[in-house]
Amino acid sequence: MLSRQNLSCPADEPVIPPAEVDYAQRDFVNLVAAVFLLVLAISMAWTVRAMTEYERQQRCLESGRRDCVQIASPPQGMRALR
Repeated sequence: MLSRQNLSCPADEPVIPPAEVDYAQRDFVNLVAAVFLLVLAISMAWTVRAMTEYERQQRCLESGRRDCVQIASPPQGMRALR
C-alpha cells in the first residue's frame, strides 16, 4: 500500500510556491476580451442587417419591380429654392 509520503514530490526536487495573482494583468485581459466581444457583436449585427437589406432588394427585383433602390432626393423645402 502506498503511503502519503510516496505520493509527494521527491526530496531532491524543489517545491514551487503558487504564484501570486496579478490583478492588473487580469483586468487588462478582461478589458481586451470585452472590447473584442463588443466589436464582434457590432460587426455581426451590421452583417445581418446588410444581408437582410440585400435580400429585401433581391426579392423586390425578382418580383419585377423597378423602384427597388431608393434614390436620395433633397427635402421638399430645398426643391423650391432652386
